[in-house]
Amino acid sequence: YDDAYARICGTLVWTCALKTPHDTSVLEEGRRYSEEAIRSFRRSDDKVRQYQYRAELEAGCGQITEALHFLELGIGIQLASDQADAYEDRDPFFWYHLSKILVMTLEQGDEEQKQLAVTVFRRALPAWKKYHKRIQMPGHPDIITFTHMAICYAALGNLDPAIELVKKAFESAPKLDSAILSAIGLTEHAVY
Repeated sequence: YDDAYARICGTLVWTCALKTPHDTSVLEEGRRYSEEAIRSFRRSDDKVRQYQYRAELEAGCGQITEALHFLELGIGIQLASDQADAYEDRDPFFWYHLSKILVMTLEQGDEEQKQLAVTVFRRALPAWKKYHKRIQMPGHPDIITFTHMAICYAALGNLDPAIELVKKAFESAPKLDSAILSAIGLTEHAVY
């Protein structure tokens, strides 16, 4: 099985997602690529990644309901569920996508969606703290996740942990081989 076509479609979805929120005209095109990638990939972990990309595309275009739906598919958690243990033992990209969509929901969602984002953040926080303590040498995407989590903390009025995470992100960035990628990631949510 050659999944080159699926990988190309997935890359095009991510490209469309990166163009948002400044260019929301890419939504329909990105959705078409997303459906093709999801249909074409055979492995479930490849499909999961495509759901995560789709969540970012939808959120970047202000489609928060759709973004939350695809986030649930991409992380395997029903966000309205109260199962705090579902957030345990997750990988860096889980935290990256979850935190990014939470930030975008806090910024663009309606009141009910914002309340859901706050509830999810609070529910996931104990698992995030455990994960955060285990990080020896922050890299990609952890540094970007720090900034997302800082924004979530700040949205709840918890400025001390927010400031600490931003400091940690900036202190860690020079340690990466790809400092340019880190700088882009750190400024990713400057518009928020």
